[in-house]
Amino acid sequence: MNARQTRYLTALLVTLAGLAGGIRSGHAEAPPVELAPYMTELQQLTHKLSLSVAAKNPALAEFYLYESLQVINTIQEQVPEYRGIAVAVLLDQIARPHYDGLTQALAQPDTARWQPSVNALIDSCNQCHQATQHGLIKIRLNPNNPYLQDFRP
Repeated sequence: MNARQTRYLTALLVTLAGLAGGIRSGHAEAPPVELAPYMTELQQLTHKLSLSVAAKNPALAEFYLYESLQVINTIQEQVPEYRGIAVAVLLDQIARPHYDGLTQALAQPDTARWQPSVNALIDSCNQCHQATQHGLIKIRLNPNNPYLQDFRP
């Protein structure tokens, strides 16, 4: 079982435990799903995506782009609203256009378009944080590779 599956299984077990507690107490209200674990996963995938782009490895970049979009889909399904903030709507309005732009850039052999598209994607993260009064969370491009992974093609 990988780390992602472990997090999802843990979230499911916590939710089921909450439901069981609610049933015993007479009401079946599930606890709210936390957004932070999903955002942490998205941040890690985005970092790997940026390292793949910097290494000019389109196949690996497309893989991390796909994985990032899967997490966004999961967020929109599991946490469409968080503390009164329409997360699903904001992801569609602010983030997805930049994911689409990066998808289009990676389809081009001109690698000069790739990095600006990654920069725009990271900027969209900060735009969303500003729009939700979470501007204290600042995402910055980090060229360091903390992973035991070679991103070169």
